[in-house]
Amino acid sequence: MTIFHSPSSFSPLIFLIGKSRNISILLPLLVIMTYIGISPVEGGEAQATSILFAGDSDIELWKNTDQLYPGSVNKGDGGSTCKQWTNRIDQWLDKYQPTTVVLVCGENDLAYGDSPSKAFQNFKKVVDKISDSGATPIYFGTKPEPSTKGLHAQYRKYDALIRDHYEEKSQSPFVMIDVYPVFVKLGNPNSLYRNDRLHLSNEGYGYWNTWLQAELDDTSGCRHWMNGECTLASGDDSNPVSTPTKAPAPAPTKAPSPKTSAPTSISSTSSTVTSSTSTTQFCKDDENFKFKGNKNKTCADWVAKGNRNDIRKKCRKNSKNVKVMWRCPKTCGQQGLGYCDFLE
Repeated sequence: MTIFHSPSSFSPLIFLIGKSRNISILLPLLVIMTYIGISPVEGGEAQATSILFAGDSDIELWKNTDQLYPGSVNKGDGGSTCKQWTNRIDQWLDKYQPTTVVLVCGENDLAYGDSPSKAFQNFKKVVDKISDSGATPIYFGTKPEPSTKGLHAQYRKYDALIRDHYEEKSQSPFVMIDVYPVFVKLGNPNSLYRNDRLHLSNEGYGYWNTWLQAELDDTSGCRHWMNGECTLASGDDSNPVSTPTKAPAPAPTKAPSPKTSAPTSISSTSSTVTSSTSTTQFCKDDENFKFKGNKNKTCADWVAKGNRNDIRKKCRKNSKNVKVMWRCPKTCGQQGLGYCDFLE
């Protein structure tokens, strides 16, 4: 670890170490500061930047963000938690003064034993600090990683808490890009992940780049995205929610445009601004669903009929290579299946 950079970057701690005769007292403090993400040596004037990437390994392993998003800086740290970022985020906000912060955290909190509620409380603290700095937080939701199936129910509850909380705070400059339900609708193939079936592959990051570009190019004030489609914009109450069913768009072939630029199309998927992403509406059944084309077999008229075991059996069936539970998330969620299983 490099301690001395230049005279202009000396911090008070380094000065004290230089003056102290009892360095054994100060060194543990240096180690603690480094662990929680507070640099004892990086000082000087703030370095204004447009986008700060902050969070766990999903951020750290996101390649070429500095090239794809000119003027950005990536401070991802594998294994880090929202709890740790409640302390770390201040340093980078002060140093870089970003206008946008792309945030990913929470999965590790849950993996280390925190409840969705506790992880959410720490998440809010991080987001509040970002918002108070004047920057817009953009949160990428949890992923249905094949290697962490035992945590998936907690992932969904965690995202639901975030989704519902910031829907109610309509004036909050918070943006959520939902990942879990879209990956599920894709079939959650292993190709989205590295060989460890935990971290995203280039293909997985391709979708993330596409979805982030859609948000950066947006001028509608969108606050919730699924599959490149806006499902909630500030002040819009004209349309009911519709959960996107189209396959995600391919990875972008150009660097994303700044937030202030004119909107550009990133795929054949239109951006439909709708009104609300409350838990009930987010989990809304697909009104156009017909099991294997049978007009009489809809979510309400077929899937929801019968006892619990009958409904669960129907939810697990496939219709045109897609499980019924993904087309009827509310009905199946009430029976403990699918990405709305928290409705049970």
